[in-house]
Amino acid sequence: MDDMNRKERRANKRLSINQNFELFLGDEKIACQLTDLSPNGLGLIASSPLPELAVLGLELEIEGHEGRPDLRITATAVVIHCIKDGEQYQVGLWFQEISEFLKLNIERYTLNLASEEPQAI
Repeated sequence: MDDMNRKERRANKRLSINQNFELFLGDEKIACQLTDLSPNGLGLIASSPLPELAVLGLELEIEGHEGRPDLRITATAVVIHCIKDGEQYQVGLWFQEISEFLKLNIERYTLNLASEEPQAI
């Protein structure tokens, strides 16, 4: 499937973000760069491969972006793809367990609803 069809099939708008963070897979610390966010998951670039279907616990604070307040994400996510790209890996994570309140805040954050700013969690 090409990128154009993938984007057309997405249920939610994704917000492009450029933020570094660390992810832990067992005892291994993996340097990552967050690339995008939606209410259903996030995209990142990782320094090491992540096994597809691996379940990860996430605790991440996303810095305010374009006037938005910080957004704290605590969720369980599943690796849905990990594609080698030169020396790095493009990774897609799907939120498996996330509160409805947080999902709504992410949706508001990504849509930039001026009248309903998300609360920092």
